[in-house]
Amino acid sequence: MMFFHLVSCALFVHSAVASSMIVPPHSAVVFAFEDVYDLSLLAHTLSDQSGVETTLVIAHDEHDFYEHMIDVDIIRINATFKDNNSKEERALKLCDAVVSDNKLKRRLDNPTFVVFPGMRHDACLLPWIELIPSIPVVWARGFDEEIYAFVKTGMALPLHETGFVQSFIENLNLNYLLFTIQRNYITPAQKIIKSRLPQANIDLDSSYKNVQLVLWGADPVLRMNSAPLTQLVTEIGCHHCRGVQPLPAEDLQKFLVEYRSGSIVVLLDADYDTLVTEIAEKLPSDRQGMAVVWKNKHVSIKNKPKNLAVHKTVDRQDLIGYSRVRLVLSHCSDSEFLEAAFHGTPLICLPRNVDELRNAQRAVELGFAATQRLDTSKSDDLVELIKTIHENTSYREKARLVSTALRDRSNHAMDRLTYWLRYIARHNDEGRNLLLPKKVSTYAEFWQTIVGFLFGVLFTAIATVIFFITQDVSEHQKKKDKKMRHRN
Repeated sequence: MMFFHLVSCALFVHSAVASSMIVPPHSAVVFAFEDVYDLSLLAHTLSDQSGVETTLVIAHDEHDFYEHMIDVDIIRINATFKDNNSKEERALKLCDAVVSDNKLKRRLDNPTFVVFPGMRHDACLLPWIELIPSIPVVWARGFDEEIYAFVKTGMALPLHETGFVQSFIENLNLNYLLFTIQRNYITPAQKIIKSRLPQANIDLDSSYKNVQLVLWGADPVLRMNSAPLTQLVTEIGCHHCRGVQPLPAEDLQKFLVEYRSGSIVVLLDADYDTLVTEIAEKLPSDRQGMAVVWKNKHVSIKNKPKNLAVHKTVDRQDLIGYSRVRLVLSHCSDSEFLEAAFHGTPLICLPRNVDELRNAQRAVELGFAATQRLDTSKSDDLVELIKTIHENTSYREKARLVSTALRDRSNHAMDRLTYWLRYIARHNDEGRNLLLPKKVSTYAEFWQTIVGFLFGVLFTAIATVIFFITQDVSEHQKKKDKKMRHRN
């Protein structure tokens, strides 16, 4: 019996060691010099849900990060900025500060992963990561940022849903984007690396060969403008989406219950305080009216209407998914779009840039949102739009269908995030076997090349014929004019 007991114990220990769930402790550093709120959400998921010891690196003047991070260390990088600095100039100053800080490497203590956006980060961080060493993981969120990351890594192909001419224009825009980033960021960043870290490799193409995972921060419900060529493009757009938890403040919950027509959640910037105040004033404010809750930690309104509440620290998901919330007034960034879609809450989108405009158009296409031009002087139009959505049940029904599409999946985005991080940690450098060659083309591209060639030949032939006919007519006219002069 003792022999069988020892054998069974040995088998159990062997199976436990072989299990993919028994993994050594991992650590991650998340660089959030852009998309700070979304990357801080990612840091929170890594720390709280995935069990990864996480550090968030941000600029010294940054305060717009997720308020409820658990066990996430924050490191602030000191750099001097001007108000008129472009994104590239700001990124270069932060790059210089990072590679010049000798204490930073010791504080990070050889992390397993370094997660960072590709655009305006790669030329600085990839050579620096090779010297740590660590596993680089690229974060891609936003239309241009996604295309940039996929082109640089070769892990996905851009998709064009339009015709030949529009595809040609989009390819020109992509090449112009790559040229602009090369000129304004990559070349200056390589000079900084060469000066500060002379032993580092500044060849960006060879550094990208070390990238084994791309975390795609969007979702197919939101957009699908690229076709992945490998499993190492991991969709994690809704990694932070979760069920609703009770509101932490009793006074806030009491405030929401007082107004029987429901509540409106506002996620706009602090610059729109006048617009939000006017909306609250023009909505019914008696007990049969509507409450307006503004989630913002930078706004302060002195004489606010009685049906307007401003809260700084409440988790916006708990507001968006609250049972009495009727709609969300948002700029429609990726994370706000996905949270509203996940909880089945209709949206009114007030986009500020091209990415948010695309998101707004997608939400309208799905039928659970309306969009409005961001004009702070037209609160009347917004109030009418709020009443229309509130009285029309089709918006909430479409939102419920979108919510079902997001929730009814084989696994959660957080599980995919955890699995693939552990995968590349277990099979470091072996994950290249899942990568396809970069030089990939499609049948559509092949036929477009043939059509373009034939079109070019036809155009050349027509131009040649027109040229010779013009020359012949011109010569004939010259001879005629010469004869006329001779007769005269």
